[in-house]
Amino acid sequence: MAKNSFKTSFSKATITKEDNIYVITEYTKDEIKGYNLSDVLDELVGVDGITLAISKDTEIEPID
Repeated sequence: MAKNSFKTSFSKATITKEDNIYVITEYTKDEIKGYNLSDVLDELVGVDGITLAISKDTEIEPID
């Protein structure tokens, strides 16, 4: 069966809310770029079979 995929990913980013719009800002060593996360989510409203993953990495302190 044929399959069409839609995937949007952001890394090293921060989510903020400005005037009821979610904004995701990516930080790289060379630049900072902001994207309207609300628009990305609006494209998926009412779509069945969605998989959504949000993760946050934190460093674990080693044992002395």
